[in-house]
Amino acid sequence: MDFNIADLHKKEKVLRSSVDQVLKAVKIANIEELNHAALMKCNKDTLANLVENISKSLISNIDLCKSAAGTIDNVKSELIKVQKEQLQSVQETVQTEIKTEMKTWSDIARKNCVNNAPTLKTVKKAVQSAVQEDARSRNFIIHGVPEDSSMKPNDVTEDVLNKTRQKQNH
Repeated sequence: MDFNIADLHKKEKVLRSSVDQVLKAVKIANIEELNHAALMKCNKDTLANLVENISKSLISNIDLCKSAAGTIDNVKSELIKVQKEQLQSVQETVQTEIKTEMKTWSDIARKNCVNNAPTLKTVKKAVQSAVQEDARSRNFIIHGVPEDSSMKPNDVTEDVLNKTRQKQNH
């Protein structure tokens, strides 16, 4: 039996009809009122016919449910197969894109940078600048004393210290 929605609706109607026959036979309005005492009011022949009809409907519905489960499994398997194919296609596209379009950092740097290899002159200039900055950073600065290369640092320092001592003594 192949599953389809139309068969499902037909089986549902047959099953509901069987339940309605039971309710009619025991003279009750809805399924919530159905109980052992209500069923005992039926004679054996009526009850046997009702059980037979419901049993056939149930077996038919079980077969339909099995068919539906098989169909769902087939659809699920097909969906997984299609998703795997899509994923494989995306991976292949990405790999192709990487091979043809992606460039390494060194490729980009090579393209964008002009060959500026350092010359002897530029290296000397850089070293001189670094040495001058280093030498200047070691200078001792005294506020108010002009920077003059003709002055001797020892004389200036001694003069400032003497003036400081004189002020402290007063």
